[in-house]
Amino acid sequence: ADYIEALFGIWEKAFGTCNLEKLGEQSFNSDVATPSYLWKAKILEKSYYRDGSPDEGGRSDCLFVSISDVHVCLSVLRFKDETKFAEPGAEQGVEGWRVETEERGDYVSNTPVKLADFITDADATIQRFRDDAKRMIEALATD
Repeated sequence: ADYIEALFGIWEKAFGTCNLEKLGEQSFNSDVATPSYLWKAKILEKSYYRDGSPDEGGRSDCLFVSISDVHVCLSVLRFKDETKFAEPGAEQGVEGWRVETEERGDYVSNTPVKLADFITDADATIQRFRDDAKRMIEALATD
């Protein structure tokens, strides 16, 4: 329960402080927010649809928090469809964020914080994540 509470807490204190209505309508898939899923996946995802779901040809900005055994970080990606990511747009040049690659495509993540450092000084991490999130949301909103 503490782990799941931490995922939601970090998300709210970082992304939740931003002007998210600029990204469109929030879509929160409760299938991927069960305690079991969150525990196994180690991520919390909330999506924002500007002009419909990706399945309808719309844009989806997905905002993530992940807590692994080693790091805590924020990530942003866009789905092209259910199996592929869209190419990053303006978000790839945002200060404090870097492009990551996986089999489904590219996405961006902020510089991760070691879990031990987060535990030692959560407030400093949250402040940096809040600043990173604000820069990212501004870039996404103007893209």
